Amino acid sequence: MSPFRVSVLLFLFASSSPSWAGPDDRALSVTSGFTTYLVEDSGAPGLHVGLEYDRGLTNSLWLHTQVAFGTHFGDGDIKGGSAMVSIRYALDVIKYVPYVDLGVGAALFTENLRFDTQIEPMIRVGLGLDILISRRFSYGAYARFDSFLSDSGLFSAGLRGSYRWGFF
Repeated sequence: MSPFRVSVLLFLFASSSPSWAGPDDRALSVTSGFTTYLVEDSGAPGLHVGLEYDRGLTNSLWLHTQVAFGTHFGDGDIKGGSAMVSIRYALDVIKYVPYVDLGVGAALFTENLRFDTQIEPMIRVGLGLDILISRRFSYGAYARFDSFLSDSGLFSAGLRGSYRWGFF
């Protein structure tokens, strides 16, 4: 390995603030991003916002809950909300915290704000990266795929900001 690469790795290691996770860690996050509603090979673009709560179970596993609301533009102007519960596996040992989510939930959709709503159970696979500003605050990016029991699903990507507490 070249001396330049070694010095870059040493600099990154030295500049990272440690963030040892524990079972009592908690986080409250606000998310916002873009969504593609996949219906029979055509995606309707949209926007979403969400509120998330995380609770540490072990050093690497978190119980992750989320509620989100969004709108999808295109034919029908679809509005919706969802609730998810997932298990998050996070490598929470340095300033950069990558994670993977696996979860279940349900989404409620309405078209043109009519009363004929549709409720869809769904499963989620997601991944993301949080960057710790301090032990209390972090920000990051995520990408998620939510699959419904029908032939449709949601792909979303966005940013999140988090407030953390309960450590030490």
